[in-house]
Amino acid sequence: MAVRIPMLPSEVPVQGYRIDIPLPPRPSGFVSVPWTRSEHTGLVPAKMPPSASLLAKLEWSWSPMNSAILCYHLSLNRAGTHWIAWQAFLDDNVFPWRWEREPCLLAETGTVTRDAACVFLLHDCLAGLRDDMEYDRFHMIDSAGVLGVHRVEAIGDLVWNR
Repeated sequence: MAVRIPMLPSEVPVQGYRIDIPLPPRPSGFVSVPWTRSEHTGLVPAKMPPSASLLAKLEWSWSPMNSAILCYHLSLNRAGTHWIAWQAFLDDNVFPWRWEREPCLLAETGTVTRDAACVFLLHDCLAGLRDDMEYDRFHMIDSAGVLGVHRVEAIGDLVWNR
């Protein structure tokens, strides 16, 4: 699954104007847990399934030599018991550069709808970046995936208290 980085302004979704989009309430009992290889080996496939839905591709550009491009996807495990949030990052330490994909968070499906799982797993992934890696709010949305630009913006506002 190739992940394309937009190179022309016409390839980037329109952003910058604000529409207040209400997010669904967080389902009671919905808890995401960080993926660990030792604890969740049987729950998560070895690689991201091709059917995973793109949630968002986000960019941070702090300086010409310091930037990040991260993609987030959502899938179910084979048994359908857990939502899996996948994080993809561009590995520029190898040649040619390649996208590395790894599970980020897991959450039990229970009665949680796909829409709520999309919103709150992306929220929790971004909150983890904020808390663990001290990331500021993303600088650009390369692709909004199934959530749409305005919902991704609203999730960013919620994570970074705007």
